Amino acid sequence: MSFILIDPSASETLYAVSSEGRVYRSQNGGILWSNLSGEARFPSPRFVALQAEGTKALYVGTRYGCTFSRALE
Repeated sequence: MSFILIDPSASETLYAVSSEGRVYRSQNGGILWSNLSGEARFPSPRFVALQAEGTKALYVGTRYGCTFSRALE
């Protein structure tokens, strides 16, 4: 994984971006991961960020800008 983010409100929940540009989430401390990005790939990932207030949203930035955002449950 290129980048890993720990959810500050739920420490067992992790978000990650792989070097291949896929976005994943684990809700059990990294034991199992689910693909949030489907078949999409995001070239040259640079960061992953979480909007924790209000509706949670996940953002992935690449060298080309923010190319992935998703409202989370």
